[in-house]
Amino acid sequence: MKRMILPFLCLISAGTAADDLPPSVKSGTAFTYRGWVNSILISGKELHSVIVPQIGGRIMWFGTASRNLIYEEPGSDGKTLEKEKNWFMLGGYQLDIGPESAGFPSHFPLWLGAYSAIVSNSENPEIVLGSPEDPSIPLKLSKQISFLPDGSLLVRQSAMNRSERSMEFCLWDRTLCVPNGYLVLPLKARSIFPYGWGVISGKEIKSESPSLPGARRIGSHLVVKTGAGSGKIGADSDAGWIAYLVDGMLFVKKYPYYENSKYGDYGCSVELYFNEKLTELEPLSRNFNLAPGGKASFDETWTLHKLAKEPSSHEEAVEECAKLGLIPSGK
Repeated sequence: MKRMILPFLCLISAGTAADDLPPSVKSGTAFTYRGWVNSILISGKELHSVIVPQIGGRIMWFGTASRNLIYEEPGSDGKTLEKEKNWFMLGGYQLDIGPESAGFPSHFPLWLGAYSAIVSNSENPEIVLGSPEDPSIPLKLSKQISFLPDGSLLVRQSAMNRSERSMEFCLWDRTLCVPNGYLVLPLKARSIFPYGWGVISGKEIKSESPSLPGARRIGSHLVVKTGAGSGKIGADSDAGWIAYLVDGMLFVKKYPYYENSKYGDYGCSVELYFNEKLTELEPLSRNFNLAPGGKASFDETWTLHKLAKEPSSHEEAVEECAKLGLIPSGK
């Protein structure tokens, strides 16, 4: 299989706005997206994704050619860590290490720096991305992103221990989506939390009678209407999926859950954050304890489904997930 290494790919010089994708860009081609050169478009059956190596190898578009599910921060066009020298808001999907409660030192290059990128030159391109070295955290993060034959997006997230000592951490996906939708999260029947979930505030999780604006339990699922108020939720869900319904679309992330494994952030396998401008989905891997040179991975598949109608209640959001077969009858 012929492969190409950026930045030696030919560029389409014209930039593109976030309103839609340029029809002239072919899957597997590098182009300038919102001021970031060497951005890469890949396409599946009906969906498209734009990956930007310059800003942590993050996904800045996932959706149809005219509708993007991913939140993009206004005024961030073309910004990079090299230019800004510090953290700045972007949006998009990113991979980091956790748990957040572990208090790792600042490590912007690992998740915000310029990634290397290799693009396979085939009918179904695969993007292989690698993080730069970070003096604070001796890990290398990598991602392999491609569309599968069924039209879903495979996001293979990996880490390798570059140090001379063992390291304990988890892989932490943060996917920022547009607001004003319904989050649906299955709750574990035998949860460590009294109500199956809790509110994360500061360095603790409040699980006794948890309450947040827009959050309701419907059967064995927590449903949150986002876009008003703000808050962060944690749960030890064992279902291996989370759904978000917004703008006539149903976005589903699927990922592995390992029973009897250690999950570092208060025992949470998934976390959610929302405010007035964005909704953030945060699946967490189990904790890894990697020996020097050791590797670990955490795979996700993303699917996007068109809704016949926009849900107008928490109950209707659950019903739409049931229609897709995510929720067995009676659950």
